[in-house]
Amino acid sequence: MRTKILSKEQKREQAEQRRKEQQIVEKNKAIAEKIKRDLVRARKHVKKHKISDIISFVSNRESLWEFIGMEKDLASMGLQFNLDDIENALDDTGDGINHMSEQ
Repeated sequence: MRTKILSKEQKREQAEQRRKEQQIVEKNKAIAEKIKRDLVRARKHVKKHKISDIISFVSNRESLWEFIGMEKDLASMGLQFNLDDIENALDDTGDGINHMSEQ
């Protein structure tokens, strides 16, 4: 087996080439890490907005369900009616039937 004997200049060139390759690898790693950090930051930003949209939607939904289910105090909404008013309104439908008193 023969070993190739390199001159000092060839050794320097090889060492320089290895350093350049190592720098390129490190640069690529740094770029990949930066991209990864940027993506994570962007994802957190999007999630934050999505979460606030969801929270807003849910709170609006709760308000709608409270309104639909009449769980809110009707007087606080300016609605002043009771079962007698509803019965009278049904009586005034014109069908001649008192819907509430037939029970």
